[in-house]
Amino acid sequence: MKPLDSKELPADQPKPETQAGQEVKPATAPRPRPSGKGINPGLRLRTIEAAAQRANPPKIPRRSWLSFQREKVAPAYWNVTSSLSLIINAILIAVVLLMSREIFSLKRMLVRDLLGGLAYNFSLMDQARIKADVPVNLEVPLNLQIPINLATDVTITRDTPIDNAPIKIFAGIITINGPADIVIPAGTVLPIQLNMTVPYQQILKYSTSVTVDIPLVDTSLHTPFVNLQEVVSPYFWAFAGSPFYWEDIAICKPLRAICAWWFK
Repeated sequence: MKPLDSKELPADQPKPETQAGQEVKPATAPRPRPSGKGINPGLRLRTIEAAAQRANPPKIPRRSWLSFQREKVAPAYWNVTSSLSLIINAILIAVVLLMSREIFSLKRMLVRDLLGGLAYNFSLMDQARIKADVPVNLEVPLNLQIPINLATDVTITRDTPIDNAPIKIFAGIITINGPADIVIPAGTVLPIQLNMTVPYQQILKYSTSVTVDIPLVDTSLHTPFVNLQEVVSPYFWAFAGSPFYWEDIAICKPLRAICAWWFK
């Protein structure tokens, strides 16, 4: 279709106004929409798809800053782990080399001094004896009734008067038999018969020292000491056959200078 001229405009539409010095462009009429008849279906389908894409443009997904690509992460992961593995292996090798210089000192300390000392002292403890002087201090309360039936002689310590005492006096042909008041002078020895019960209450204190000598092999401690020896002894004899000094190693005999430098 060709553009319409201004002369061909309908009468009811106003003509475009012009200003001085400006060229007036003729208005173009809208294109009539083609009908569905006689149009290629493929072209029509593409036209509809193009219109739909212009109406709803496809949304491009926004990538998060946390997103990553697997093909980039895998090499980085292996590089990091390989570097860490090399560093750890180097540290372990250095530690092993440094410890190898002290291996004989450590072995003497652990095997000969520790394990051997434990096994030897456990055997000595099993053969030991408990010897001691035990002090004994006792207080025994006594509450007794002591019967006394005894004939003895007593000495009078002072003059003793006896009133109305029966006396017998034989003086030749004269015999006097009757009561009289007499005085027994001090120092007179008289035979008497004692028959009595004497109460006795006293706290008896007893102090002494008792010597004790007990062999542990005859006590209940024998079994624990034997069990401790059986626990420690296998480890001691397992390492006792290996060298305790670098001079006893076969490889160090031809390389004595190197071994002496390294282990010293």
